[in-house]
Amino acid sequence: MVLAAMGAFGGIVYAAFALFPLASGPSLSVSIATDEARGTALIAGNTARVSRLTINDLAVPLSERGWFSVERAFPLGYTVVVVRAEDRFGRKREERLTLITKEPNGYHASKEESDSKEGHESGGSLETEQRRLN
Repeated sequence: MVLAAMGAFGGIVYAAFALFPLASGPSLSVSIATDEARGTALIAGNTARVSRLTINDLAVPLSERGWFSVERAFPLGYTVVVVRAEDRFGRKREERLTLITKEPNGYHASKEESDSKEGHESGGSLETEQRRLN
């Protein structure tokens, strides 16, 4: 009887452990690095539990482990880059990256997050400001 109760309890614990990732929704971690000499920005990161990833509404391929990396050139001025991850249940996680090009080959970037853990800062000459959206 005691073994049956322990077995049932173990099954419940395992079920909770197995269902936690599904219940927690998609995860998204994004970093940005600029190449001032080329005038481009590299947007890279990692996802988990994601069925679709887009950057400014354009689909981005993911590796089998959820990694992605794209290089983009942006016009002079203020640009918002929206990275959005969606799981198979329609739940979304989004990060907004802001690039401000003040002069040719001179970038300033900042990052805003919504519904996600803090991202990672990248190296180089990038100034990154992080804040959560409500």
